[in-house]
Amino acid sequence: MYELAKRLAKMVNPLLEPLEAGSATTVSPAPILIVGSPRSGTTLLFQLLVQHFDVAYLSNLHHAVYGAPVVLERLVPRRFRRPPARYESRFGVTNGPWAPSEAGNFWYRFFPINPHAVGPADFSDESRRRLRRAVGALTRAARRPFVAKNVVCSVRIEAIAGALPEMRYLVMHRDQFDVATSILAARREANGNYDAWWSVEPAEIDRLRSLPPEEQVVEQVRAVERSIQEAQDRLGAERFVHVDFPSVAADPAGQLALLETRLGMSRRASTLAVPTSFDEKSRPWIEPELATRLQAYLRR
Repeated sequence: MYELAKRLAKMVNPLLEPLEAGSATTVSPAPILIVGSPRSGTTLLFQLLVQHFDVAYLSNLHHAVYGAPVVLERLVPRRFRRPPARYESRFGVTNGPWAPSEAGNFWYRFFPINPHAVGPADFSDESRRRLRRAVGALTRAARRPFVAKNVVCSVRIEAIAGALPEMRYLVMHRDQFDVATSILAARREANGNYDAWWSVEPAEIDRLRSLPPEEQVVEQVRAVERSIQEAQDRLGAERFVHVDFPSVAADPAGQLALLETRLGMSRRASTLAVPTSFDEKSRPWIEPELATRLQAYLRR
């Protein structure tokens, strides 16, 4: 049944795109894209924003109708589209129809599956127009800021900016050892080993594949962060807001208050209380010898 549903979705979704038609000379309020290295806490930040701010976002149901997610904005009243009041995910995947989604299929409408890293010169005018039309349609239908999160888009920022110069970027940071350890653990769980690549492929992917696993993940994180910084240098620091995972975990209410001011968002009319704090999950286990090599490489 699941495979049948996927085949039907693949057939139907391309037919939905005309529903996004309409002028998008200005996309207002400005959309916001959460970026950062994988396992840096971007999903938790996304969940906090959609739970406590009055924003539009892509849910798991939007992901299912990725050909024109605006149809849900137009047809389903907002009172029925409440994100779940929990902060759970597995490798960025959330549970529940209205839980926030990374919505890979939506982004793959405009970007290739490979390579992940796409610069402005490699992003066609037609893809730029289609992306702008889709985000503009969502923003107009919702009449609220549109917030998205997709870590692969961390290596596509300048291409996205060509389509959406209004876009602002919310960048999550976390200690490199913690992130690298978590990526290695994710590799083991997802692939059964530490060697197979997992998640974002930066522009240097071919060179990085030749490195040992502990060096691969460190350089993956550094390359993603470098890509974000280079985009900021070219696009302007005023379009970027930076947060770090320890601050969000220790004081989510305080961080939300700062973001409310920096991004100009408003709170939901009725919302659950912001959690007092989040326990920083204990570092996932990897073989001690691998952890030692990872620490040694980070000290170089």
